[in-house]
Amino acid sequence: MSRFNTDTRVLVLYSEVMPYTLGVLEEMERRKNTEILLVYWDHLRLTPFSFEASSTLTAIPRSKLSWPEAEKLFFDFDPTHIWTSGRMDQLYLKANLAFKKSKPATIRIMGCDNQWKGTLKDKMRKVLGYWLYRKYFDFIWVPGPRQENFALNVGFSKSKIIPNLLTCSPEWFEHTSPLNSTRILYVGRLSANKNVQRLIDAFEALPSSIAATLFLRIVGSGNPADYRVSHPHVEFYPFESQEELINHGKDSDLFCLPSIHEPFGVVVHEFAAMGLPLVLSDQVGSGPVFLKEGYNGYYFDPLNLSQLVQKLHDYYSLTLEEKIQMGKNSKSLARRISPKSAVDSFFSL
Repeated sequence: MSRFNTDTRVLVLYSEVMPYTLGVLEEMERRKNTEILLVYWDHLRLTPFSFEASSTLTAIPRSKLSWPEAEKLFFDFDPTHIWTSGRMDQLYLKANLAFKKSKPATIRIMGCDNQWKGTLKDKMRKVLGYWLYRKYFDFIWVPGPRQENFALNVGFSKSKIIPNLLTCSPEWFEHTSPLNSTRILYVGRLSANKNVQRLIDAFEALPSSIAATLFLRIVGSGNPADYRVSHPHVEFYPFESQEELINHGKDSDLFCLPSIHEPFGVVVHEFAAMGLPLVLSDQVGSGPVFLKEGYNGYYFDPLNLSQLVQKLHDYYSLTLEEKIQMGKNSKSLARRISPKSAVDSFFSL
């Protein structure tokens, strides 16, 4: 592995790399005298996205590393910072503990998008907060207020919580939907927790006066045959590149994420950055960051079909001028967070 004359060396121990991950890593690389070593999951992947590392980024698949190989690689790299994307990998936890014991000056940071919901599991996490989290990590990096509340509940003090973890890639801000196509857009996996069938049912329950000229576009990996569809205007597309997703955004005038469980949802930031109004389940963790009720969209209970129907009806009862203003409001909220602000927060320690 090549070495640069760097003052800052960031070891990134990551799960599944996504386009927005690369946006943050690229921003880190642009900082003066910064070198990055990325280890990433090439197994247990939930999407077919793959990436090519830049010429200056050293990226190593997790499957290629046993602990003796990882230990030598990590200590030879001698990081000033370790950013770990959660506690789901025992090798990653072992590495953090090894640096805590041998090189305590190394700053150890855990990324976390968990929401605090006060469940029995959450209460156990609170009791075991040191053993689950603070034993391994000095700081916790969170994307929004719901995740900050989780961090406080598992024992991190306010001074140990870093904001702005998750952000869309910069190119999303360069495009704006004209909002001249009446099309609801969903982007995400076709899995039960995403609640796509209820979105389809709500779309099909809209009055014919609205549904006659309205389309629902569903984009994501999974099997469309698993869903009940009777309306001819429901469109399915497979998982696609970021460039193709931007084109879907340009063809739509509303983004909807109906998830029953959604820790954060960077996809909300992506389409808000394009100026799409939003209709979100109140379980979407990025909602408090990017959606204000009535300002740039609406919330709904993901288990309440009639409520979702009403929110879609409310939106499609607006004038084009009102929709355009909502889109501008989405873009304004989206601009508050970017890869630059994320990396500024990371290096603010």
